[in-house]
Amino acid sequence: MIFIDMLATLKTKVDRERKARELSDVIKNELNLTDDEEVAYKLGLMVVETASKPYFSYRDFIAGAKGALVAEREESKYFKAVINAIIKVYDVEGVAFLIDEFEEIAFPKRMSHKQTYEYLATLRSLIDISEKENLWIICAMTMEAVEETIKMNPALWQRFVHKDRNTILNLEPLTKDESKNLIKWWLNTAKNDDGLKEYKNILFPFPEDIEKVLKSPEVRLPRSLVRIGFFTLAKAEEEKVKAPIPINFIKRIINELYSSKISKESKNDRE
Repeated sequence: MIFIDMLATLKTKVDRERKARELSDVIKNELNLTDDEEVAYKLGLMVVETASKPYFSYRDFIAGAKGALVAEREESKYFKAVINAIIKVYDVEGVAFLIDEFEEIAFPKRMSHKQTYEYLATLRSLIDISEKENLWIICAMTMEAVEETIKMNPALWQRFVHKDRNTILNLEPLTKDESKNLIKWWLNTAKNDDGLKEYKNILFPFPEDIEKVLKSPEVRLPRSLVRIGFFTLAKAEEEKVKAPIPINFIKRIINELYSSKISKESKNDRE
């Protein structure tokens, strides 16, 4: 019987609980993922509820919350079992979690202060486990997110840096020349057609003096440059702007994307 067919047989809550108990015995005694019966049962329950709940919310992993998958007061054992399961399933030596754009996950405007604290506390539990298991956690964030994390949960930040500050890798802004070369490289990926080959390795449809809008360090990061380029081309096409795209038009797009940063820079320029 394949997995989906097995799930289809679990029509009632009693069926799912019975199967979860069967699986918990396998998880505990045959796979040796945990020695805790309640943790094993929670993992079994996660499996049997896949059909109705194929993805999870962070609240599912807050011990004590209604319907939480984490056994209360057994958080570390639970996460350890999950890591062991991933290692065994994929036959690997360790697991790495990459949390990109951390600020968009941990500090979105739609989350309350309490929800943000709960998320950061859960992440702190993961980091505690990473010191004992072969688990690596990489968080990519802006400096503003660093400051917010330190303010919201200083204990979490200390877990990032308490042993070796070299664990923090700063992505330095590109120079203006490096920025222009990156834009050329990015544009070249779309200039392979016969009609566009003559424009390869040049900034067209951007102006050759694009460095005029690359004063702010925030816009000279690879991700920012590509984002600016993408939105500028999209808006230029929408508004039927002729190439080369005017500097003022690009400035407008940058201001829309990075208004607070650019307004501060403009003030400094005037001074």
